[in-house]
Amino acid sequence: MDEDDWRRLCAAPCDRALHVDGQDLRVTAPGMTTSNSFVVQPGPGVARLRVAGGSAAARSVGIFGLAGGLPITFAGTALLGAGHLREDRDLRTAGFVTLGVGAAAVLVALPLLLLGSTAVKNHRGKNIAALVRPAF
Repeated sequence: MDEDDWRRLCAAPCDRALHVDGQDLRVTAPGMTTSNSFVVQPGPGVARLRVAGGSAAARSVGIFGLAGGLPITFAGTALLGAGHLREDRDLRTAGFVTLGVGAAAVLVALPLLLLGSTAVKNHRGKNIAALVRPAF
């Protein structure tokens, strides 16, 4: 589903009767990472959802840190290996420094990605905002 295909059903707290059978749903709010798509179990009754909204800013910084940190880490590993092969102390030192900078960026990015994830759970506490897998 494209970003433009979504339409707002109601604002939280939603106390309206909604027909959601067979519809892909997601939760969104200003400054919050949009949840993955999910469906509500079919049948009559009330669906109670608990949303733990993640910070969109933390997620963005986490993605940036991971996208930058991984290549820097790989470059540091390559420099370190080249320094060992050439028996070049300065190249090894550059490898260690580069590897350390990249690893630090990755280590900072991982908790930010966790803080930036939005979880939607049903009334039993089961995570329901899992990725929708395409049918093959």
